[in-house]
Amino acid sequence: MIDTADLLDRIVALEAEVTSLRDKDAITQLEYIYGYYLDNRMWDEIIDLFTDEAPSIEIGQRGKYVGKDAMRAFLADSMGAGIWGLEKNQVANHLQLQPVITLAGDGTAACRARALIQMSKGDHHERLRWAEGVYENTFVKDGGVWKLKSVWWAATFYAVIPTTGDIWYDSIPVDDAMPPTEPSHPIDPQLGRIWVPFHYPHPTTGASPTSPSARPVTRR
Repeated sequence: MIDTADLLDRIVALEAEVTSLRDKDAITQLEYIYGYYLDNRMWDEIIDLFTDEAPSIEIGQRGKYVGKDAMRAFLADSMGAGIWGLEKNQVANHLQLQPVITLAGDGTAACRARALIQMSKGDHHERLRWAEGVYENTFVKDGGVWKLKSVWWAATFYAVIPTTGDIWYDSIPVDDAMPPTEPSHPIDPQLGRIWVPFHYPHPTTGASPTSPSARPVTRR
């Protein structure tokens, strides 16, 4: 004989487990999306990942900025020097690694992750800057959508890596002995390399960011 009460308890437990898995997946996606926008210095797109309720960002020893206006000014004017996007041949990769997510059960969560950073200033540079550090970020479920509440990154190290020549951005050209079925995607002349568009929209605005070729920051 089926124990109805036991069956209902199991269903409730399974529903809670599925919700937990979905929440962790959404937070992981959000952490990764934050990293991709940071790679491309998309300051407005980063800010739009945050809740409106007292969000904050703290990077290394550069201080903590609370509220979207202060955060936008810090990212766009201090880190970005008034420029949204990447200069030609600039690299600003921020790999988001090893996320460990804890759900609080009250619509909030925390994620510890690691960032491995590769940076160069653009044309004719013979150095790569590397850094590594740890994130402790918090999240809040806002209207059923997970958003960033706070970002805190503390550096483990910084290093400048000399190369044996200029950093290059073009791959090996077409092999004449093995012609391709179709040509490669074209190089974005302003970026100096191929731009790979995002296949997904912004998770809160629904917009699809365009090529991150550098332009003056748009004031909101």
